Amino acid sequence: MKKLGLLLLLSLVLLTGCEDNLDKDNSPALQASRNGEFFGSTKTSVTNNPDGTVTIGGENPLETLQFRLTSANPGIYVLGQGQPNVAIYTFHGQQQFSTNTGNSAGQVILESGSPEGTITGNFSFVSFTPNAADTLTMRRGVIYRVPFGTEIGSDVVNDLKATIN
Repeated sequence: MKKLGLLLLLSLVLLTGCEDNLDKDNSPALQASRNGEFFGSTKTSVTNNPDGTVTIGGENPLETLQFRLTSANPGIYVLGQGQPNVAIYTFHGQQQFSTNTGNSAGQVILESGSPEGTITGNFSFVSFTPNAADTLTMRRGVIYRVPFGTEIGSDVVNDLKATIN
């Protein structure tokens, strides 16, 4: 009986610890399986562009992933050569893969019901380098409560304008 009680107590502690980690470490999140390995961003943002499109971005010290979509409305956004929506992955600021090159294909699905000021959805795509010599595949991608704000990589943190009489 003591073993069962100890096992139950240990399970409760482990489950509680995992729950805390999920809330703390994964909100917001932009992550996926990149060529079978984990890609996770440490910074995320969604930006409304002047032309009505939206940019969803995430980066870590070595990688950047950006989606440029026709809007932030819930729905399916098709990626591929000739499509108005694009995914761009950059490694170490140099090697770039795009869904507007080669036989690229994929989609981003933005969901409804995300808290106000955030975007949630999922994605998968195949992209190529500019000369279509190398391929990058992103699978099981997650966009989770990424907030609207300043574009990733921008030097601007906040911009406030006021007129004083």
